[in-house]
Amino acid sequence: MPRKSKSARDNRANQLNPNNRLHTDNHSQQNNPNNVAYWRARGYSERPNDWRERSKRES
Repeated sequence: MPRKSKSARDNRANQLNPNNRLHTDNHSQQNNPNNVAYWRARGYSERPNDWRERSKRES
C-alpha cells in the first residue's frame, strides 16, 4: 500500500477535527434555516420560498 503524503494526512486530520473552522462553519450553516446548506442537508435542492413557515413546522 502506498504511503500517504504528509499533506494528505494533514488534510484528513483537519477534516476529522471538530475544532476545524471549516467543520464549524458547515455545521453552523446546516443548522441555520436561512442557509441553503440547511435545506440541502434535509433533501431539498434549494431553500424553498416558504422556508420560514417550513422551518417553524420542523422545529
